[in-house]
Amino acid sequence: TGHRPSGFNFPRETTCPLYTKYLQQLNSLIEKLILSNYTDFITGMADGADIDFAMEALKLKKRYPHITLEAAIPCPIYNANNRTSYHNNRDYIIESCDIKNVLSDHYHRGCMDKRNRYMVL
Repeated sequence: TGHRPSGFNFPRETTCPLYTKYLQQLNSLIEKLILSNYTDFITGMADGADIDFAMEALKLKKRYPHITLEAAIPCPIYNANNRTSYHNNRDYIIESCDIKNVLSDHYHRGCMDKRNRYMVL
């Protein structure tokens, strides 16, 4: 998990050099992990860094098809109505993930925490 869109100090637009540099650094870090024999990656599917991470991991999956990406989805309706620019990629990410894991059968106050605990255990 990582920053949400409001936590970044630059516009999250491809025309912004800082955003482009951030994505390049994220891609480079994931590739270094792959080259260090990490093969299983997971995204919590939240706006911001989670979505960015998943998109960069999927780009690298084309070069390293042995890696896996899992979507840890807190509940079935998570962000279903949230169609920000980040979540325009949501369907693509879920469709492209090797594993899709919905952690609660409905939204409840603790389902995000349940997702977070699942991701680190």
